[in-house]
Amino acid sequence: RYEQALRGRGYYEARVAYTVDYRGVDAHIRVSVDRGPHVSVAFSGDPLPEADRARLVPIRAEGAADEDLLEDSVRGIENYLHTRGYRDAVADYRREETPEELTIRFTIARGPRYVVDRVDVRGQSALGIDTITPLIRLRPGDPFVAATLDDGVNAIRITYRERGFVRATVKGVVTTDAGTAASATERRVQVGVEIDEGRSEEH
Repeated sequence: RYEQALRGRGYYEARVAYTVDYRGVDAHIRVSVDRGPHVSVAFSGDPLPEADRARLVPIRAEGAADEDLLEDSVRGIENYLHTRGYRDAVADYRREETPEELTIRFTIARGPRYVVDRVDVRGQSALGIDTITPLIRLRPGDPFVAATLDDGVNAIRITYRERGFVRATVKGVVTTDAGTAASATERRVQVGVEIDEGRSEEH
């Protein structure tokens, strides 16, 4: 209970221990409290929306600041940015300690935002473009997310196999513009899906 109370006040490394000394019929309980430093969280570098910080770095919610949670927070921040088109985004943290205060500082470098410029499908004939395009789930103007393209390629491959094209191959191809000083914060991405249908084995 003491640990929980201290952690609720921001002392996430607090430790409470006790010993019991029996003297005849009496028991003497000695409680030792090491509250540790007060812990705060700070962010540097590129901004992270205030509304998402507590969810991505759940130190207060978990009442802890251990290495596993901090490393999970770094991965969570990076994944959050990757799904918004910042595919080069990286995050890190460091501990800034004084005797009374521990500041955990997360530093974020988003890099440019990658935006879909166009989507081309090549090589299809057995399946109509109206069947394939919805499976890709990327449209011009969307943030480019590599995982979304991978999911689309896999969905197209499965669709072909369900239609009897078991030898069909599907590959995603990504071309990014070189960028200019004027577009340092954004990169335009051309997304291609190349299909080799092979031969249908339906009878």
